[in-house]
Amino acid sequence: MTKVTIYRENDSITGYCLDGHTGFALEGSDIVCSALSMLSITCANALERLAKAEIDCEQREGFLMVRLRPNQISEKTDLIFRLFELGARDIQAEYPANVKIIN
Repeated sequence: MTKVTIYRENDSITGYCLDGHTGFALEGSDIVCSALSMLSITCANALERLAKAEIDCEQREGFLMVRLRPNQISEKTDLIFRLFELGARDIQAEYPANVKIIN
């Protein structure tokens, strides 16, 4: 199961962390893993390229953490993070045995 943690500061999302493997299918065939990976990497790229935000990103096997650096919260970063949260919740709703969101 992949645990998704969403980090918040007051009313703003400031980052997210994905930890673990979904276990839906074998490596290379896991559509749940693919969906979460695409969502999380696309949002990290959008934070840097579209919102021009500075982020800290840590990635290793079965783990990805993306956090805003201090004083980087903006309307654009908030929108991107809310998009991430919406997508992650939709994936969790379809695959509750494989994805768990922790707030």
